[in-house]
Formats: sequence, C-alpha cells, structure tokens
Amino acid sequence: MKKSNATKRTVASSGQVYYFQGGKRVAAAKAASKWVKENFSSISPGQLERLSERELKSFRGRQAATKGAEKIKEATEKRLRFGGKFVSECLRLILQDLKLIDKTVKDLKTEYPSANTYGELLKQIKPAISQVTLAETEWGLPNEKRRRETYSSIIDIADRIFGNEKKKIKADEVFGTLALVVVDESGTVHEGEKGLEAIRKWETSKIDELMKAGGNPAYVSFQHVADIDPETCEMVIQLANSTEDPQYSP
Repeated sequence: MKKSNATKRTVASSGQVYYFQGGKRVAAAKAASKWVKENFSSISPGQLERLSERELKSFRGRQAATKGAEKIKEATEKRLRFGGKFVSECLRLILQDLKLIDKTVKDLKTEYPSANTYGELLKQIKPAISQVTLAETEWGLPNEKRRRETYSSIIDIADRIFGNEKKKIKADEVFGTLALVVVDESGTVHEGEKGLEAIRKWETSKIDELMKAGGNPAYVSFQHVADIDPETCEMVIQLANSTEDPQYSP
C-alpha cells in the first residue's frame, strides 16, 4: 500500500513546529509552505495566530494569489465575445459607452447575427461609430475684456462621454481606452494632449474672428464630431467638420 505524501505538523511544548512526511521528519524551510498548500482551505482566520512565521508568510502569499486569480476570473467573465472568441476591451467600451449594446450582452453574435466574421462585424458597427456628435463645448464672454472664464473644455466633453465626471484625469487619459487624434484645418495631425490644445486653439481663433466681426457676442458654443476606430482604438476629430454657434446680446 502506497504511503500518503501528506505533510504532518506537530508543535512541541517549546512552540517549535516540526513536519513529517511518510513517517520521516522533513526540513521546515520547504515543508511549511507544502503544509499550508495542503491545508489552505481549512485554515480559518482564528487559526492564523497559531501559525509559524514561515507558515503565515506562505498563507498570506497564497491568499493574495487566490484573490488575484479570482479577479482575473471575474474580469474574464465580463469580457465581451463574438462567436465565443474574445473581442478587444476597446470595442466593448465603445459599444457600451455609446449605448449600442446593453452591459448585459455577453456575445456580439446575439446582437449582430448576420455577421459571420469579425471583419463583417466591424463593417456593420462602423456606421454607428462614425460622425459621432460630441457634447458641446461652451465659451461665456462675460465682460468687455472678453475673459473666457466660463469655458467648458474638451476634457469636460470626454468626461461626459466616458462617465468620468467626478474623476480627476490626466490629458493623455482623457478618453480612457481611446487615443485622441485631432486633424486641424491645415491637415496637421495632433495626438493626445497636443490634440486637446489644437481644439482649444481652434476654438479661441473662431472667437477672435467673431469678435473682430463685431456684434458683441456674449456666448459661443462649439460642436465637434468624431470618427471612432475600434481596431486602432482611436477617436479622430476633424476640425474642418466642427462648427461654432454664437449667441449675441440684445
């Protein structure tokens, strides 16, 4: 009969912990972690104070690894699929944030049944994520010096789109999983924070044009549209397609 390989643990009256395997004493250095592994599920919080230093260290490490595995499992279960295969997290966020699918959807095949391949899926999705109208930016012009103190920035737009209203975020994280790309009227491409500045510069230039034209504008709003690419995870704003709407004082 094959002897059990289970690790036995004994505590001497001195408090010293000894380990045995197959009737033979084994070194604590390796046996402590092996004993914890074998008995991990049965060790209760109340028993932790009775563990040796080696055992407690091993238990904490295994506990952290277990929690990490649980988080990975939970994240995996939340992943969106197409025909059973995972799609990018970028695509999931785009579809959910633009309300194209409900957060309960697990497989895009149920929403786009006629798409037989991933390429066909993207082709069907593309019209819905092209020329997406963003929330307006606003400039208030409160006095004769035209100080733009009530400006609502492009960062505020991004916050509203991706639900970060109460979260302080950096410019390069402003669109969450999407990379911001801005093409100005001259065709120059600006990315990330430089893209935000390009929009800001474009808006201020339009206000300067309105001011020079006269009419005492008191308030100006701007409308931007974006094309979202789920493959490159980019949000592209063409400033040539952006518009301004001035409101004048009576």
